[in-house]
Amino acid sequence: MILGYRLWRQHDRVRDVLWRTHIVTLVVATLLCTYGVLALRAAERSAAAGGGLLGAFGLFPLALGVALGGTAVISLWLARRRIPVR
Repeated sequence: MILGYRLWRQHDRVRDVLWRTHIVTLVVATLLCTYGVLALRAAERSAAAGGGLLGAFGLFPLALGVALGGTAVISLWLARRRIPVR
């Protein structure tokens, strides 16, 4: 909410706040992608041993991480071009 308020009011530190929040978002997206890949690898090993009922479960965090990370990267790229440096 603070970020939205500062973006709306064109606060002079909006670029710093935007970078701070989106870097955290990128870390979360990276963790989601890592978990998704690890879950898919575990599902592959489970399927080789005769299991694998929930094999596609890793696709959900992987897709969520890619979407979240892509949104954060695009937002940071647009902010770099449109928000002037102090």
